[in-house]
Amino acid sequence: MNAQERIKTDVLVIGGGAAGVRTGLAAAEAGADTTVVCKGAVSRSGITITAGGGIQAPFHKSDSEELFFADVVKYGYGLADEDLVDVLVRGACARVLDLERYGVAFRKEPGGSRLQFKMPGQSAPRNVRLAAEGVGLMRGLHRALIRSGATLLEDFAVVDLLQSNDGSIAGAFGLDVRRGVPVEVRAPSVVVATGGSQSLWDVTDCPADATGDGLMHAYRCGAELIDLEMILFYPSVVIHPPAAQGSFVHYEWLEEWACDGEIRDRDGVPVLPKPFPVRDVAMRTLWQAIEDGRGTERGGLWWDATQSPKGYQAVDAFLQGQQYRYLRDKLGVDPSKEKVEVAPGAHYQLGGIRIDRRAGTGIPGLYAVPEAAGNVEGANRLSGSALASTQVFGEIAGREAADLARLSKRLPTPSTGSRRKASDRIRQYLQTGAIPYELPELRSALRRIVGRHLSLRRSAEGLEKLRSELAELSDRLRTLRVSLAGSFQQSLVEILELENMLELAELLRQAALLRQESRGHHYRSDFPHRDDAGWTCHTLLSAGEDGPRCQRGPIRGLPDGKETPR
Repeated sequence: MNAQERIKTDVLVIGGGAAGVRTGLAAAEAGADTTVVCKGAVSRSGITITAGGGIQAPFHKSDSEELFFADVVKYGYGLADEDLVDVLVRGACARVLDLERYGVAFRKEPGGSRLQFKMPGQSAPRNVRLAAEGVGLMRGLHRALIRSGATLLEDFAVVDLLQSNDGSIAGAFGLDVRRGVPVEVRAPSVVVATGGSQSLWDVTDCPADATGDGLMHAYRCGAELIDLEMILFYPSVVIHPPAAQGSFVHYEWLEEWACDGEIRDRDGVPVLPKPFPVRDVAMRTLWQAIEDGRGTERGGLWWDATQSPKGYQAVDAFLQGQQYRYLRDKLGVDPSKEKVEVAPGAHYQLGGIRIDRRAGTGIPGLYAVPEAAGNVEGANRLSGSALASTQVFGEIAGREAADLARLSKRLPTPSTGSRRKASDRIRQYLQTGAIPYELPELRSALRRIVGRHLSLRRSAEGLEKLRSELAELSDRLRTLRVSLAGSFQQSLVEILELENMLELAELLRQAALLRQESRGHHYRSDFPHRDDAGWTCHTLLSAGEDGPRCQRGPIRGLPDGKETPR
């Protein structure tokens, strides 16, 4: 299937969350003709709108870039690339100031200073609290993007990236979902800002469109994927009632300084020690309590602020964020009045596309930003650093992509093979009048097997079973067919998403099999201990002629001549 329309632009940004929109803003502000594409509606889809904890930035009088750097490195358990951590901590405050300039509102202290919280693992209060959380962040960024003059294409699904004969990026082949029209976008600079793949797991607090598309686009172009086994499992994802499944309630909000509640087992006994530990430790502690038979009938625990010594009014006043109002007003769950049933669930993609300090991937013209990009925070992440990373690396990627486009002498031409490979991804599933009835069942089956074998506990035996089960689902996927007649081709998009998810699940499986130790959010029951001597290194996957190449890679330190931030 050939493109029916062609678009030319200097910078193409794939993804409409906080990372993608910030990237588009930076590119447009640098003078580049910028196009941002999103497979949903900006500010009403994607992962950012679910964010609730704030943004890490060392504004507080007791904080510093040095402390921020030390905390990220410490709780990344040796896997964070220090050169990228350096970029993150040095840029966080400036990017928060940018957000204020764009009109994003933050909560303030009575005297007018920014309201900041100290979350587990932070040496000082560092989370700058958003006034309307992820929803407010996206609204402000969205408005700024519109004002910037950048072109925004919503309901646009990228099928694959395009490359020139020399391997450099030449743009992307996509689908205008509303009209059912294949479109070729030619650009010398492309930025992947598509988020993670948390929808692979059966328990997650992320939306269904978190399918890892950008990771697979970059992988097929030859980019390396790093530490894919590192998926952050948040301790308290709602599992009941059904209407609220996939929401999350902050375990951190049960600290004494906040709501002063507890995570309790089925008998009402508190599970976590206070002060609460960082996320991987909290998640593992909750999971072990469930494994030990202390969980509810549905395999969860109780998030409970109902017995707080602060009383109902104080708890209710604290739980006035966007997500808690949504739980109360739309889903009928009031955490101020009732216990909430929770369990650990997939929350954030720590690994991803390998990048350097300039957000480059090693493929000329291709950039990536967290969370699609990995190797920033290692084997664990502290609250608020994800949003900080979107803004810091988004600004860098947009500026770098604009600079490259300005230096390009002419618009790149996609190779014939690149065009054919992209269009074939669609063509293989087309059949007049066909309806892919099995699609929901296949996606549910994939989430079940990933949740069984690649979740909080992994083993060689389970990962081998996963290999054969993924192969079976891939065979069934190849039998699906859909008609391209008519508008709004959501079924075709979901088939392509499922193809990406299946291929990415196999890469995740291989990364988890390669790392024969337990560290952070990766736990191998057959290698239950951390092995610094053998595994203080990255896992790297790249496309080879005979399939994925899996190998180890070194952890990067600070660049020559740079000192630890002070």
